[in-house]
Amino acid sequence: MGKLGCSPDGYLNDSKFSEPMPWIGIYVAAASALCALAMSVDTVHAFRYRKLWFPCSFFSLNATTLTLVAVAVKLSVDLNTSMPRSQDQLVKLSSTVFICTVMASGAFCLLSATTLAEAVLRAHLMPWSFKFCRGTSEYEWLMLVTQIIAVGVGTIAPAARWFTAIKFRCMKELKMVDKADFEVEKYWIQKLVEWKERPLALQRLGRRGRRFVHNLKYRTLDFCIGMQSGIVLISKLVRLISIFFVGQLLIFWYSCTRLERFLRTQENSLSNEPESETQRRTEMNLSRYVVHLQGEEGLVHLMKAQDCDATNHWFEMGVKEQPKHLIQFLEKSLYSKELKGVKEFDSDQVPCLDSQDPPNSWALPVVTLTAVAVAIPNIGHQAVQKLKYSVHEALMYIRVVENNLVDPKRDLKNSREAAEIVWSGIDLLNKWLDVDLRAMAREGKHPKDILEELSNIAKSKFKEVKRTELNKCLMDAPSKWPINAIAANSMYRICQSLLQEYRFKAGGSDEILFEKLSVMISDIISACLTNLKHVITKHCN
Repeated sequence: MGKLGCSPDGYLNDSKFSEPMPWIGIYVAAASALCALAMSVDTVHAFRYRKLWFPCSFFSLNATTLTLVAVAVKLSVDLNTSMPRSQDQLVKLSSTVFICTVMASGAFCLLSATTLAEAVLRAHLMPWSFKFCRGTSEYEWLMLVTQIIAVGVGTIAPAARWFTAIKFRCMKELKMVDKADFEVEKYWIQKLVEWKERPLALQRLGRRGRRFVHNLKYRTLDFCIGMQSGIVLISKLVRLISIFFVGQLLIFWYSCTRLERFLRTQENSLSNEPESETQRRTEMNLSRYVVHLQGEEGLVHLMKAQDCDATNHWFEMGVKEQPKHLIQFLEKSLYSKELKGVKEFDSDQVPCLDSQDPPNSWALPVVTLTAVAVAIPNIGHQAVQKLKYSVHEALMYIRVVENNLVDPKRDLKNSREAAEIVWSGIDLLNKWLDVDLRAMAREGKHPKDILEELSNIAKSKFKEVKRTELNKCLMDAPSKWPINAIAANSMYRICQSLLQEYRFKAGGSDEILFEKLSVMISDIISACLTNLKHVITKHCN
């Protein structure tokens, strides 16, 4: 065994110290891959929803991500083993650059990524510019490629934030730097100033003690205010330097855009000019509704000009992801303008199974009526599937209404939970509380017999729950009943109401009942969706 390092021939002379390196490389590569995956998900999410500030939802600094980062940068931080090969040194450099990437500082992140790219290119295109020991690396390209990918993905967000800030702040015409560009806005130091001016409750201390504490507080907060102001001024200086270099390209781009807009306006007819002028005035009027901070008055018009509020993007997403099955299904309610199904599904003439009935949510009668429709014989599979697709899309909006507008005093928690459980069985298994609805439909019974059978099953299930949990059913309020009892009570009342409302004939009654149930479900959904306006207003306020 010779000395550590290279032999006189230029080859690595130590084989002991590199034995654990492959395992360490696997750990580092795995941690880097997980970090790259989390950062890529955040990046895709930001681009998809036009969130140009790139919120960190998956790769936020917490205990998990800090542990992954600590493992990913192990080579450059706490591993002092000699790594004299070209790939080894590039991995150490990539670990250091990865630390800068995690810090997410725009210009600094771009500078470090450029340094890594230059080192990789020089190491492979100009190998004579570096002098390394000859030999092959234990982990080959795994760590280097993984960390390069992590650095590349992680650089997108800070670079985009940096470029967006420059684009917002860069004026379309060059101007001289004035004093206002280096003014520290009040909101940067407002909290510190409030702490400084707020007196301390030091009643037990003497006059000298109170004076000493107050002077210490003033000096400490003055130092903090100075530090905060210095950081803001340095950031403004970096911004101005960035604008000076990148702004030339942006001004050229704005000039090309102006020329293109001018050529388009020349091609347009004179009849379109008043409309565009009216639209421009409307946009100017909307600018007063944009919330902005002190010193950001110019950003309002720039954001509107660049359409950075993403309103049109949300409109496009709404058009692409609109519930097509539900829209087609709700057309059934156009013929019943009074939404009679809201009253017809539960008749007052049906006797209660107990002294009182639990309150109904919007979702429970919808899923119960759907269960009855699935059990009707001689109905095509495609028609049943369309009904289930429509109800599935409707329940998403019904949940929104119930989450925002339901009176908490009514206590619909168990009723809503019963609807979720019942719908899960219908949607996935075509079952209502372990009752196979499609098997019942295949028996080919008359719809009246189907309704009577479902009513009897629901009544027996309610009695079973009442017998096993006697005290709970009698002493608690109906809204506190068990889930199965609420679902069984809803099925019993709906079936009995249908039996009282409709008279069945020998021919064609299957399709008639299915259509009646579909219209009834559509009416209930339509009545529920009329509350969406209030939900949107509540969220906007």
